[in-house]
Amino acid sequence: MRQISQFVPQSLVVLAFSLLSSPLGFSQITISSSNMPKSGDTIRYSVATSIGSNELDQTGTNQVWDFTELSPVSQGIDEYVASYETPYILNFGFSAIGQKVLDTAGTSQFQLKNVYTFFRNSAASFTQVGIGFQFGSFPLPQAGKHSDPDEIYVFPLKFGNKDTTTFDVSVPIKLATLTVGTFTRTGTRYSVVDGWGKISTPYGNDIPCIRIKSVIVSNDSISVSMAGINFGTTTIRTEYKWLATSERIPVLEIAGNEIAGNFTPTEIRYRDNFRQIGPSDPVVADFYAENPVVQTGEVIRLVNQSSSNSQIYSWTVLPSGNEIFVNGTSSSSADPRIVINKAGFYSVRLIASGGGASDTTVKTEYLSVGQVGMEEIKSALIEIYPNPFNDQIAIQSKENSALKWVITDITGKEISGDFHNSERIKTGDWKPGMYILTIFDQNDGVILRRHLEKF
Repeated sequence: MRQISQFVPQSLVVLAFSLLSSPLGFSQITISSSNMPKSGDTIRYSVATSIGSNELDQTGTNQVWDFTELSPVSQGIDEYVASYETPYILNFGFSAIGQKVLDTAGTSQFQLKNVYTFFRNSAASFTQVGIGFQFGSFPLPQAGKHSDPDEIYVFPLKFGNKDTTTFDVSVPIKLATLTVGTFTRTGTRYSVVDGWGKISTPYGNDIPCIRIKSVIVSNDSISVSMAGINFGTTTIRTEYKWLATSERIPVLEIAGNEIAGNFTPTEIRYRDNFRQIGPSDPVVADFYAENPVVQTGEVIRLVNQSSSNSQIYSWTVLPSGNEIFVNGTSSSSADPRIVINKAGFYSVRLIASGGGASDTTVKTEYLSVGQVGMEEIKSALIEIYPNPFNDQIAIQSKENSALKWVITDITGKEISGDFHNSERIKTGDWKPGMYILTIFDQNDGVILRRHLEKF
């Protein structure tokens, strides 16, 4: 009998034997745009305070990262919504997705509320394109697009990839049409895919993944002349992320500060299922609104996502007194329906109880209702009629300045024009439905917006 080696090159025999004898005989995965979050995703994660044994130094091919020692201390849900479901639709149109990252941060005049980041996903990259927030007691939502977007991931992501990208975003802080300050963020992101293999956490074992390490240098500053605020800071943040094709958020994400090669984690979170955190707190209160941006009188649909062992619910809308529970629901219903009859921003509080325990969650200024903030002032200066409309839309302005109008339909298609005192827009060939009209000043600042309907 002839030896196999006479027919098969010796190098292939060695390769085949090594693959068969190795328990890790698999190839690396590749992460693309199809693995990123999408509008409508609600993804649960757990937060830990310690990573246990240090696995951060493991880099290279065929790695096995074991983080099964992670112990959750709390849980949360990443919610990704279409930009038109946030108070910042006029800045980001219909194609971006928003993620609410904070309800409230800071105190007094430095307080930021209703903080969102906005992303766009393409075949080339998953990019942060802007931010939105409400600043202090200023009534209008503030938002700005990146003049230089932050490419969080550059596709395809695979072992050995290195990228250096920059970012720059400026948010004018406005009081009606008057710009009174600016929030800016500039920086550089250094990223490298430094390993691939399998990761195990309390969520699952041996999940094929790649790991990406990023160092982000960010310079943030905020200046508000009328409040005497002028503040800036520079931060350096290191992030380790393990990405899998089976999950839309990192299987594990560890962020913190690295000084002289010594890394101190400040945030540890991983993809997870619902867990009972501690024997005295088996209830997790959570919810979302299907339509958080509405007109006065429009029904708001609240969807309860509390843990399954919760049985009793108590809903509160703040400020109270302007809400009505409708469609047979009440403040104790699991999934209430409410109507708010006064324009403004509203917070929603849910208390969920069951098994002798309870949990409370508050989403600060979560609902945007009607003509909010300083838009009532502008209503006296600019008239838009009729609404609903048929053949035309008329705009009358008492301000003798250059203005711009933009009308967006439900698909995100835009038409625009410039005017001074008046404008008539022909709409006879438009399809019936909802449209959004936005008026900009000559510096591209948003003056007001209107929801219009063609019949």
